[in-house]
Order: sequence, then structure tokens, then C-alpha cells
Amino acid sequence: MLSVSKRNTRLGFLAVVLMVAALLFGACTSDDENGTALGGLTAAQLQSLASGAGFSIGTSGTGIHATGVGIVEASPDIAFASATVDSFATTVAEANATAATAMDAMLTALRSMGVADDDRETKFFNIQPEYTYDQVFVTEGAERFQRSERRLTGYRVTNTLSVTLRNLDSVGATVDAVVAAGGDTARINNITFSIEDGSALEVEARTLALQDAVAKADLYASETGADRGKLVFVSEAGSPQFPQAFRMESASFDGAASAAPTAILAGDLTIRVTVNTVFEVD
Repeated sequence: MLSVSKRNTRLGFLAVVLMVAALLFGACTSDDENGTALGGLTAAQLQSLASGAGFSIGTSGTGIHATGVGIVEASPDIAFASATVDSFATTVAEANATAATAMDAMLTALRSMGVADDDRETKFFNIQPEYTYDQVFVTEGAERFQRSERRLTGYRVTNTLSVTLRNLDSVGATVDAVVAAGGDTARINNITFSIEDGSALEVEARTLALQDAVAKADLYASETGADRGKLVFVSEAGSPQFPQAFRMESASFDGAASAAPTAILAGDLTIRVTVNTVFEVD
């Protein structure tokens, strides 16, 4: 059984089909030599309406609906890296000391690479016990059975640092320096590139999106024999996003210095803006 909403949708669609059929019939039987169809619509307009091309006539909520897309490509000017120290030991004190030493060395490496203190920020710190489960045999009376027993193996300390890199030419070398300083405890989680101030690019993308919408509305109007009126509604779908993941061609995470810096390629960023518009029909 159809739900009420589906039933209403099909009834509404049937009503539209019957209305268009009636208009087409009137258009075909019109005696007007200029081909003007019933209700002031031309045969081309009726065909556009029937095919759902976005052409509508009326007042409230009607008009020419067009979606415009604006795309701008630009090179990034800033990068964000996430670096982690991950240490494990049988005691909290030992694990924490190892992590602290490694993080201090990584901070020193970042400072030597020209990364300002304000561009470094702790994002996550955690001390977590870790367990293993051993299968043991237990005898109780005349019964012997197997069960799991939890055994503490040690403690893991995780310290994650967020770093802003403003010199894109040295991103690979900075990653290598951090990894070498942190040794076996160092982890590079991810690197993303972005545009620090993309407001001008957003304006450019929005302008292109509006131009695209106007061009489409003009096309709909000309193909249906109408005249595009003024813009009565516009909305932006979502917000432009700049960050993207990095591409890393080679890396050495064993603490040894590589022959060449790790190659991290940013590529271009794409700023995409979509607008929905409605124009009056004159």
C-alpha cells in the first residue's frame, strides 16, 4: 500500500500531466497563426514545461529556476601537520619519560626549522594501561575448565601535536627533522594544505556561479519564448572548503636521514561554489 505522501505525489504528478495534456490539446487546436497556445503559452513552452526543464509561470514561488556553479583553482599557501609521540613501557613513569624526551626533541627540531611557537599546539595527550588476555586452565573440585585472565602488560603514552607550516618549500624537510628527532616513537598522522585567507577566491567563485546561473536562466527563457526577469531568490549551497590531503612520494620513518627530503606535493586547491536562483518571467 502506498503511503499518504507517495499517494499525494502520484496524484499531483497525474494532475500536472492532465493539465499539460489539456494545454497541448488546446495548442494544437488553436487558430492563432502565430502559434500561441492556450493560456498564452507557446508550444515550445508547453514542451519545456512537460519535460521539467525548470520553466514555470506564475507569481509566488514560480519563475525560472537555475543552479549555477563557480569553480576557482589556486595554489595553497599554508600547511597543517599532525605529529604524534607514541611510547610504551612497563611503568607509567618510564613511558611518560620516553614520550616527554621525544616530544621535547621534536619541538626543538621544529624551532630549528623556523616554526614559531605560536604555530605549535598540543591537541591530544593520553596515558592508557594496556592488557593482554591469557588462557589458563582452572580446576575446581572434580571439574577442569579454561578461562581468560587479564594481565597488565604496560602503559602507553600518546601526545599529539598540531603544527602550522607557513613555508611550503620546507614541508618535506621539516617532516624529516621531526621524525629524526622523535625516533621510533614519532608518528606523522596527516598533512593538509589550505589557503590562509580565501575570501577573495570565494568572491570570485560566487561571481562565476551567479554568471553561470544567469546564463542558464537566459537559455531556458530563450528556448521557451519568454523573457528573463529580475532575480528574486538566491541561496548558496554549503560553504567553500579549501583543505586537501597531501601526497607523499617517499619517507623514512626509521630515524635515519634520507638522501633527499621527503617529497610532499600539495597540488592545486579547488574552490567550488553552488548557488540556487529564481528569476521572474517577463
